[in-house]
Amino acid sequence: MPIKELIQASMIALAMGTHRGGITFGFVPTVEKSGDWEQFINKSTYDMLSNGEFAKVPFMSGFCTREGLLMIPFNPQKIENISSTKSFVSELPFNFDITEKDELDKKLKLVYLEGEQTHKDDDYYAINFLTDIDFLGGVYVATSLIAKKNSPVYFYEFSYDGNLNYFKKTRNIDREGACHGDDGGYLIKCDTFKDAEITETDKLVRERMSTMWTNFAKFGDPTPKIDDIITTKWEPVTDVMAYLLIDDKLTMKENPYPNRTKLYEELYKKYY
Repeated sequence: MPIKELIQASMIALAMGTHRGGITFGFVPTVEKSGDWEQFINKSTYDMLSNGEFAKVPFMSGFCTREGLLMIPFNPQKIENISSTKSFVSELPFNFDITEKDELDKKLKLVYLEGEQTHKDDDYYAINFLTDIDFLGGVYVATSLIAKKNSPVYFYEFSYDGNLNYFKKTRNIDREGACHGDDGGYLIKCDTFKDAEITETDKLVRERMSTMWTNFAKFGDPTPKIDDIITTKWEPVTDVMAYLLIDDKLTMKENPYPNRTKLYEELYKKYY
């Protein structure tokens, strides 16, 4: 199918009704029906990762702290609805029995409303929820499964909030924290920032990011040596989810947002 027709069909599919979750796509890789053709994907990706059915190569994955800020320009009403109703269960992108709805609702409210207030904005819990259902939940679960069958696996959280944060700057998102795609501004040269006022810290973060990603591509290890720029050894995931927090400093940590990530491990295992 020509790409233009595929995009048009995707837009038509999206316009046909309401959708759970934040970001939605008309067509994505999915388990194909059996028939008189060769199936490209014949089982869930969760099962494939759990069984180690993937290429065993060095693997890097991560997320930005506030991925959910992406919804401010795309679907602000979604944020407003979650923020005003303080209800999350109807947005879960999983198929569950109606009899489970109340219990799931309690779990979600416990995690997002009774947990630590992570940021100053009043709708922080809505941003956290959208961060998790669209990005962190799936990324964390996939990385955890891959690490059980493969090594080395490197995980990161990008939290730096500077003048090269790509999506926030190009979409004029005036919120604290690193949005979806903001790490890309420190990896790829972009004409958008040719006249930007770049601080010395911005330059340092950019040099660190480009160095670590280049090292990973060349050696399968993002930090083969420590120096004045790369000040911390990026340790791979082992029995615990070790990860590198990338801010104005580099810091090794373990188990990001444990209550939130544990919830999605349970949800993916049961419903995916």
